[in-house]
Amino acid sequence: INLPLIVYWMIVADFRIVKNGEDVLGTVNDFPRSNNSRGINKSGETAFDGDASEFANNGNGFGWEWRYVKFTLDEPATVNIAVKSVATDYNQWVSFGDYTLQTNDEDNVALMEALVALNDAKTTATLTKITGNIGTGVFQYNENTNNSLWTAYETAKSNADAYEFTSSSTASEVNTLATALSTAISNYQNQQLNAPAADNHYYVKVATSGHGMEGNAIVLDRVAEYPVYSGKYISNNTGFALTASAKPAEYLAQVVTFTHVSGNTYNISMQRTEGTVYWTYGSLNDSKVNWKESQIQATTESSKKGEFKIVATTTANVFNIVNTTATGGTIACQAEGPLYTEAGNADFTLAEATQASVPVTLSSGKYGTRIFPFTPSAIDGITYYSCDAVDGSNLTLSPVAEPAANTPYIIYASKDVNETLEGWGTAATTSYKVGLLTGIYDSPTIAASANNYVLQTLNGIQAFYLVKEDFTNTQPYRAYITYEAPTEVKALNFVFDELPTAINAVEAAENEKAEIYNLAGQRLNKAQKGVNIINGKKVLVK
Repeated sequence: INLPLIVYWMIVADFRIVKNGEDVLGTVNDFPRSNNSRGINKSGETAFDGDASEFANNGNGFGWEWRYVKFTLDEPATVNIAVKSVATDYNQWVSFGDYTLQTNDEDNVALMEALVALNDAKTTATLTKITGNIGTGVFQYNENTNNSLWTAYETAKSNADAYEFTSSSTASEVNTLATALSTAISNYQNQQLNAPAADNHYYVKVATSGHGMEGNAIVLDRVAEYPVYSGKYISNNTGFALTASAKPAEYLAQVVTFTHVSGNTYNISMQRTEGTVYWTYGSLNDSKVNWKESQIQATTESSKKGEFKIVATTTANVFNIVNTTATGGTIACQAEGPLYTEAGNADFTLAEATQASVPVTLSSGKYGTRIFPFTPSAIDGITYYSCDAVDGSNLTLSPVAEPAANTPYIIYASKDVNETLEGWGTAATTSYKVGLLTGIYDSPTIAASANNYVLQTLNGIQAFYLVKEDFTNTQPYRAYITYEAPTEVKALNFVFDELPTAINAVEAAENEKAEIYNLAGQRLNKAQKGVNIINGKKVLVK
C-alpha cells in the first residue's frame, strides 16, 4: 500500500506512517530515487514500476509532485500519518495535502471500496422518522408502509453499526451490509405518497414564502409576455403563464389535475378553453433569458409537458413541488409574474376543487344575461344572443348557435326555465368584454356613467337602463352594457321578431306627448299586448 503526499516547493523534515502510535511502517526517507514505487505515471494510471521517463520529474518527487511512501499491514490496524515540514530561507512557505491511499492488490481494492460504501451509508444514516402528513389523504404517507420501511431501516442500520472488521472480512459481506443500509435509506426517503384519483381536481395554494401571496392559488393566465424575477421577461411562446395572483375561485383556471408518472413524480395539467394545458419548464419555450430551466410555464403541447415531484413536509397538508430538471429546484413564488425555481422555495397546500355552478332561472318571455367560465351546454327554451351595436335606442342582437366560455350573452327564455350548469373554470380574469357586453364573475359595483347600462325591470318593462347612481345590486355570472350614445339614451330596447318590445313604454307612459296607436289606427292611452305603434314605431308588447 502506498500513501502519496502532494508537495508544493517544500522541504519535508519528517513524514511517517505510524502503526498504533509506535511502529514506523514507512517514512519519506524511504522514497526511492530509482525506478521503483513511483505511484502514478504521466498518463494518470497507477504504476509502481517502469522507466523514469514515464513519471513526472523522472519520479524524483520534487516541487509540485507527488511523493509516495510504501507500507504493509499484515493485520487490520489503526494507522496515523505524521507530517513535519520546514521551509528554507529561500522559499519561505510550504504546503502539502491530498493524501490518497493506493494499492495494487485487487482484493484490497474491492474491500476498501466496500468499506468506503459502508462508511458512506452509515454517514447518511441519520434519518428521522416521518410523523407529519401521515394518513389516507392525497399525497400523505401511508401509515403501515411508513412503519414497515422505518423498521427495515433500523434493522439495516443496527447490522451495519454492529459489524466488526477483521482480517477475514471480505468485500462481499461488507457490500451486503452497505447495500442493505443504502437501500433501506433510499426506500424510506422515497416512499410513495398516496396518489390522487385520476379524475380528482385540486387547487394548489401558496402556504408560506409566497411574497405576500399566501392563500392565493396558482392561476393559468394567457399573456404574450410576463414580467419575471430580476426584471427579466419570459418569451412565452405558448402564450401561457403560471402565477399565484388570485385567491381560489370556481370560475378561474386554477383547477389542477395530477397524472402519475412514477414514484412521487407527476404531470400537472389545467384546463382552458383551448383544451388541456400542461405545466412545463421555461427551457422548452424560452429564448430571452439564460436561466431557462428555472421558469415554470405552461403549454398545450403534450410532448413538452414537464415532470414535477411532490414532496411532503412535516406540516400536515403542506408540500413542496420540485422542478425535476433543476438542481434543488423547489418551485418558488414572487410578488408578481410566473412561478420559478431560481432561488428559495414556497410551501403549498392542496384543496379539492369544486366546479363552477351557474344558475339559469328565467320566466317565459323574459330576458337575462349570463357569462360562463366553461363551455355551456344547450338549455331547452334558452336562446343566446350577442350584442355588437345599437340602432337608435334599440339593441342589435344576433342569435348564437354554440355559445362559448368566457363570453357574455343576452339570453331569452321562450318558456319557464330553471336549470343549473356546472363545469371547471377556465377564466383568467374576473371579467370579459365582447362587443357591447361585459361579463362579470364576481359582484362589482357598476359605476354611474353616461355609458353604462344594466338590465332591470321597471314598472314591468325589461330594458338596459342607464346607470345614474352607482349600481351595487350586481350578481355573479351576469353582464352589463357599455355604450357611448351620441345623445343621452335612458334605456336600450330589445329587438325580437324584428319588432322592438315595449321597453320604452315606461317612458311613453310618463311622457304625455307620446303617441300610442294600435294597428287599426286607434289612439290608445297606454300600450296593450300585441303590436303597438309608439311614436311612429312598431312595438311588440308581451
